[in-house]
Parts: sequence; C-alpha cells; structure tokens
Amino acid sequence: MISQKLLSSEAATSDDPYRFIREKIKECAVALGMYRPAKVLTVEGGSHKPWYDHECRSSKYEMNRALRKLKQRGFKQPFLGSYVTKRNLYRSLKKKKEIAHHARSRETMSSSRNSKDFWAAVRQFRGPTKRG
Repeated sequence: MISQKLLSSEAATSDDPYRFIREKIKECAVALGMYRPAKVLTVEGGSHKPWYDHECRSSKYEMNRALRKLKQRGFKQPFLGSYVTKRNLYRSLKKKKEIAHHARSRETMSSSRNSKDFWAAVRQFRGPTKRG
C-alpha cells in the first residue's frame, strides 16, 4: 500500500527525490507517533556563580560542540586537537573571570566608605544565613 503511494504521480512530478522521500518518512513517523521535533539549542543555563557570564557559556558550548564532533568522528587526531584547545580555552577563561571577580570584590570591600557598603560586599562571600 505504501509502495503504491510512493509510485504514484506525486513521485513522478517531484523534482527532488531526496526531499520527497524525507517528507514521506516524516509523514509516516508523525502518523505513527514516532516523531518529536528537535530541541532548540541555547547557550543559556550554566552556573550560579556571579562571574559566569555569556562569554563563559558560549565558550562551554563551543567546547561541547567540539567534543560531540570528536565522538562522531571516532576520536581522530585533528578533532582531538581542536577539542583539547577549546577545553583549555574554556578552563583558562573560567579561571580568569573568577580571579577578576574576586579582585573586584576585594576592591569593593577595601574602598567602602561606610559599614553598609562593607557588609554588602562581605555578604557575597558568606552565603545565606540559617536561622532556626
């Protein structure tokens, strides 16, 4: 039955057989409940650290993309080198951002003129209070 539909006039008038077959496979998958749309990849998410920004997220995304490509290609040498380079860039970027954040925090505490600003800077390091 399906083969008769494929051989019908639709297949004869289709100028791109690959697209035609792909559409028919998708139609069958939707009809059988086997089709789910692809997830949209975003660069959001990541960490709760205040210094972890969009640049860190995009660097991590690039690193993971290189890792996926490395796995797909069977751990071949050029892909391994690319992944290692991106991993090292991501790690150094994280370390640089964290050091810069702590330097800014120290500067804020040392340059505070009143107690309110000083304790606001100290609270960043202390975490939530536990009152019981």
